[in-house]
Amino acid sequence: MKVKISAPNRLIIAKLEKGDDIYKSLSKIVLDNDIKTGVLWMIGAVAKARIGYFNEESRKYEVHEINEPCEISGVSGNISLKNGKPFVHAHIHVSDKTGKTYGGHLLEGNIISVTGELFILESKETIERKKDPAFDLDLFAIE
Repeated sequence: MKVKISAPNRLIIAKLEKGDDIYKSLSKIVLDNDIKTGVLWMIGAVAKARIGYFNEESRKYEVHEINEPCEISGVSGNISLKNGKPFVHAHIHVSDKTGKTYGGHLLEGNIISVTGELFILESKETIERKKDPAFDLDLFAIE
């Protein structure tokens, strides 16, 4: 285990609106506000959801689509630097009208239906991602 201690820098609060793509909106907010490292949380509702599951055998994301309105039980994730540029890594959990819950990697295609209430807590420290050859993924590089 590797640990890095950091103090918070600023709190960014945003409201996503009907028709906004969650991943694209998060990426834009991060770039527009020069956020290099942080954590994020969000609740709200989507018209449809698009969720990824990383299959370790194939080393690819399997995509699952829920083509109906859902409540966002939560979006949580982090922001770090990947190849020197800010990168959003987040997961989403949504529930349909019966309460059935779906979750996984946040992909493009999660479209807000009513609202998305977002908080980003920026860190004063910077975390970078480096290629981990065991998984062929860019993972946190904490020394």
